[in-house]
Amino acid sequence: MSADPRSNRGLLRSGTLTLASRLVVFLLSLVAGIILARTLGPGGRGQYALALLGPSLIVLVANLGVSNALTYHLARRTFQVDQLIGQVIPLALILGGIATAVFIVVIALFGRGLLPGVPLNLVFIAAASVPLALFFYFSLSFSQGLEKFAAFNSLYMVNAAALVVFLVPLFVLRGNVTVAVAAWSLSWIPTAGLGLLFLARWGRLNFGLDPAVSRTLLRFGIVGYASFLTTFLNFRLDTFLVNLFANASQVGFYAVAVSLAETIWYISTSATTVLTPRVAAGESTESDATTGLVSRAVVGMSFIAAIVLALVAPLLVQVLFGTAFQPSVVAVWLLLPGIVALSNARVLAGYLLGRNRQQVDLAASLAGLVVTVALDLLLIPRYGFAGAAIASSIAYATTLAVDLAWVVRHSTLTVKDLLLPTPADVRVTVRRAKGVLVELRQGRW
Repeated sequence: MSADPRSNRGLLRSGTLTLASRLVVFLLSLVAGIILARTLGPGGRGQYALALLGPSLIVLVANLGVSNALTYHLARRTFQVDQLIGQVIPLALILGGIATAVFIVVIALFGRGLLPGVPLNLVFIAAASVPLALFFYFSLSFSQGLEKFAAFNSLYMVNAAALVVFLVPLFVLRGNVTVAVAAWSLSWIPTAGLGLLFLARWGRLNFGLDPAVSRTLLRFGIVGYASFLTTFLNFRLDTFLVNLFANASQVGFYAVAVSLAETIWYISTSATTVLTPRVAAGESTESDATTGLVSRAVVGMSFIAAIVLALVAPLLVQVLFGTAFQPSVVAVWLLLPGIVALSNARVLAGYLLGRNRQQVDLAASLAGLVVTVALDLLLIPRYGFAGAAIASSIAYATTLAVDLAWVVRHSTLTVKDLLLPTPADVRVTVRRAKGVLVELRQGRW
């Protein structure tokens, strides 16, 4: 079972470019994290994380799976590009506006009980950016579906750079949490503007909302929407529960640990970004072969990255965030096994999306969420943020197990094909990576 070498080479080129851009995003995010940690301290950093938690969830809620649907239908060429551009802007405004209004009402009525210790004005400031953030994610999906990965990566890098630019006054003037949250909200403006420019380059900007096209997008997206929503809760519900059972300082420790551990996901996210449209547009046999190659590469690279991070985490936390955040190191170590497991699950989720089998990933995400909630309630009251890290690792492994079981049963792939890198994989990857670097030096990208 083998895929077209030329196709795999193009996949590697796109994946390498995407991974390189994610490393840039990581460095920018690291700068932002250092500014926040050293300026706000554990308590303020925790309030910042909690203030952004609700609006980030609302962006996912308002999405309704449209992002997945855009990627799939653009890759399949189901609709004309101009038709889909006509859906993006109105849907971002309508869905984002409605979701924001409902969220503000809920927070005004119940916010003090849901977010104890967090000033509600912080949440309202963050919520103002929801329509812009939603448009950003629609733009990302558009570029992914068209395989315009240079644009895709530019959007991510500009978003990260904008946050750093807006946070600089916080560092210089020693501002407070309100300034930090406002900086986060403002950072979506240049990002959305760039997305608008890319859409204008690929087609005709229009507001021609077509109910039939919108219904098709929503029908496809609703299952993926449920999966993304449960996945997000799986990732971030523990932050809410740590605050509920402990305090904002423990949230700050946990937020720093999560921000470090999740950098390993840049590998799987980069791979999945280029894999999904290939699977959607390709034949099943070739897609299986390509997915196996990508999955094995992601497992190997993520495992090595996790070992390195485990070794350097104490030094990183000390140098980057300061002595006050040293408790975060334990949570990094506890999160890493689950981070590696979910790296592979992310590749399988991209494969399932490309095959229009999102309900499988939904089942996997729900299984992980059930484990998260059960273990969080059991472990956080006793062990604080360390208990949340243990619960997350076990939940991520559960998600992988469900996805893996279905893929192995319903494809030509085996567990070995998906999880065990081979010497041939290493040789091929190194050889092609060298070719990509030569092209990069020659300016052929």
